[in-house]
Amino acid sequence: MMQITPNDPVGRHVIEAGLCFEAGDVDGCDNAYGKAVQESADRPSLREEVQEDHVSSLMELGKRALALTRCEEYLDECPPGPLGLRVLRAEILTALGDPARADAEALAISRDERELSEEQVARLHRVRGLALANDGRRDQATRYLAAARKRFEELRLAERLAQLNEEIDVLLRREGYITAAIDRPPETVPDHLFRAEELRHEGRYEEALRTLVDALDLPDLEPALYWPVVREMAVLARALRRPDLVERLKPRLWEAAGQAPEPQAAWAEADSLLEPGASKDGPVARRFDARIEHIRRLLDDKRLVDAEKDLREVRDRAASPREIALWHLAAAEVEWFRGMSSPGDAAPLHECAGHAAQAVDHARTDTLLEVRIEALRILGHVFAELGLPDSDDRAVDYWAQAHRLEEEIATRQPADLFRIPMLRAARDEHDERVRMALERTQGLETPTASGIAVALEAARGALILPQILPADAHRARDLPRPSDWSGARRWVSGMAAVLPRDQAAWLIHATPHRVHHVIVSRELLLHAYVDSDRHALYEAIDDLARCWDSPETLEESVADGEFDRRLAEVALRLGVGKVTGRLPEHVRRLAAVAGNEVSNVPLAALPLPDEGGPLGLRYALSDLPCLSALAPLRERSLGLRGDNVLLVQPRDDLTPARAPARSLLSGPDATLAGLREALATHRHQIVRIDSHGIYGDDATRSIIGLSPPGAEGHLHFERLEKMDLRGCGTFLLGACESGMAQRLGRDERRGFVRAAFNAGAASVVAARWIAPDRPAAKLLDRLQRHLRALPRDLALLAAMRDVCAMDHEVPYPRNPSRWACWTLYGDSGPQTKAGPLRQRMRRLHGGRSRDALAPQRPA
Repeated sequence: MMQITPNDPVGRHVIEAGLCFEAGDVDGCDNAYGKAVQESADRPSLREEVQEDHVSSLMELGKRALALTRCEEYLDECPPGPLGLRVLRAEILTALGDPARADAEALAISRDERELSEEQVARLHRVRGLALANDGRRDQATRYLAAARKRFEELRLAERLAQLNEEIDVLLRREGYITAAIDRPPETVPDHLFRAEELRHEGRYEEALRTLVDALDLPDLEPALYWPVVREMAVLARALRRPDLVERLKPRLWEAAGQAPEPQAAWAEADSLLEPGASKDGPVARRFDARIEHIRRLLDDKRLVDAEKDLREVRDRAASPREIALWHLAAAEVEWFRGMSSPGDAAPLHECAGHAAQAVDHARTDTLLEVRIEALRILGHVFAELGLPDSDDRAVDYWAQAHRLEEEIATRQPADLFRIPMLRAARDEHDERVRMALERTQGLETPTASGIAVALEAARGALILPQILPADAHRARDLPRPSDWSGARRWVSGMAAVLPRDQAAWLIHATPHRVHHVIVSRELLLHAYVDSDRHALYEAIDDLARCWDSPETLEESVADGEFDRRLAEVALRLGVGKVTGRLPEHVRRLAAVAGNEVSNVPLAALPLPDEGGPLGLRYALSDLPCLSALAPLRERSLGLRGDNVLLVQPRDDLTPARAPARSLLSGPDATLAGLREALATHRHQIVRIDSHGIYGDDATRSIIGLSPPGAEGHLHFERLEKMDLRGCGTFLLGACESGMAQRLGRDERRGFVRAAFNAGAASVVAARWIAPDRPAAKLLDRLQRHLRALPRDLALLAAMRDVCAMDHEVPYPRNPSRWACWTLYGDSGPQTKAGPLRQRMRRLHGGRSRDALAPQRPA
């Protein structure tokens, strides 16, 4: 302790330095202490104390690099220098993220341990413990840190003990042990680094990233600390499934590596973060997780022998739950690689399953979720390959468990900007089943798309089936197992048999990196896929949907061409041309089965790659919730044929319908009660409601306005669901946005369309966005007329072509925005009871020949 008087020149400078320290004046503090050191040149012991106080003060002010500079200047005066300053240098090097040099310094000082105070010994033990932990030598690190904590407790150094306890907790959580979270807000850059690591291990990547972004603006961000901050940001960007963010960080990463205490090692680590494959020089660090990562990269490079050698070398080093889980995960991947390299040999697969199960068992804490996810995925892959009686079910179950955990991690990210890409990048059990079916198909002597068709069907929700199947029918969808190729062929044949010769079912499913298409018809079964990033596809669909947020945005997007550009991008990312280019000439009707965001795409509006116009003017399109609904909806439709129309027109501010109707509810008579009573008579096979619709973000707030105006006349989808539509074959919802729906669960939708099916209808025609009034009225009138002579999908196609050929006193009358919003959901077969001869007469009377409805193809 310094003993100086205020009149002493050294004392005056030290007091001045203290005042500058309290004020946060780094330069003033540094200058004052420098003068104090000069004034104490002839008093060695005092000079040493002033030097230590100088360096410690700079450390507390967050100027670690400056503290290191001053410390080394003082030590260079008489190498190796006073022990107190050398201990400080070791601590500064630790704070600057240079554990190797810090450990070397601590080790050198420890040779003179007898000359150190108890506090200095404890501080050195802390430095050595943290350095050894960073180097992956956990047991030695634990001994040193425990010794440091014991001495701090005995010396009652509360602040140093609290700091050490926080550091130990972070290390324990890193290794998979459960500890209490640190609730103190971070203040310094090291605090932010510790906090970010803690959040990363909890799967809270976004908060961790924001913590590090905050660290970039702290005044104590030293060049040497810039590297660990940016390195951790790159790790988090990868965890967030944001390759674009990794790319943006690349210049910062290289810049920061150049400022690291050991630039060569930092550049090697930066390279490993940015590039796949194993480093030729071995692991980029001695930490256990770095060794495991190197083994996995060796497998990526197909270097099995090297991977096995390294795996054996690190086996005895695995001690903590994290290390044990990581070792078993790497061992499972080695055995998986061996099994895939030795077809027919099940032994490696059984070994793989054993190691993966061990990894799952040891990765039970929240901090090891990522290890558990990868191990569960491997278990799914193994059982998919083993071919045991229950293998398929177990594989799908493991994949589903892995996906649920990925969803859990995604939900821990507060912002959609990060949460949604993570959800879209995660492979669910259906994506895995599609991948497996494709791999198995490619391995067959006679490839068939049957298994892929079943996998795509399994990905679609089937909660609607119990609502539309007859009461005495089996209520669950009975799909063949993934390995049952004969069953898959029978199932596809059964579906194809229900289809007319000129119609095909079109199944669409987007996996994280591909869009898969399967076409099923009586004479054709084909599979095609296009490489397409699912997140980018969904973003394109969202951008398209924003075009019809309101009538104003729709008109603006049509006028400046954005609507057409968005359609073209979606068509390209979906790979529509890969499907239409392979369809036979006689197929002119397509029943689409799409789920998730792809079900939001107005397929009718998509441009064809051969400049043949929109898809909806070449093919008669309809939409099914799943292919298994095809037959029951068709069966339901058979009993609901007829031409009697109930027209509901509660408003007089819309273009009136001109098509004939048997019954009319208009104006004040178009109430909920009136509609309910009319439907209960079962006398109307076609029900048309012309009114205004409002779609809310929540389906419960979506309404169709009846009479009287206000809440009393609001038709919600729950009210529609409770009405009796068992006499209705075609339900025409001539209301804006009546086809919009809210997702319920994984792939189920609720809204007016689903409500109509649940109430008994066989098919529904509804709008995806707000269409101009006059074209909408014309289209529904023409559709109503064509339903007397054509199947529903062909009737809608004919109506669209009619409207597209008309002028409606609206801008861009032929743009798909005017007519492609209308979609036919459900059964696409005939609505009329009339026989073939009467239908032909009606077509002739309507002035349209059958040839006019042939697919429009470019000359």
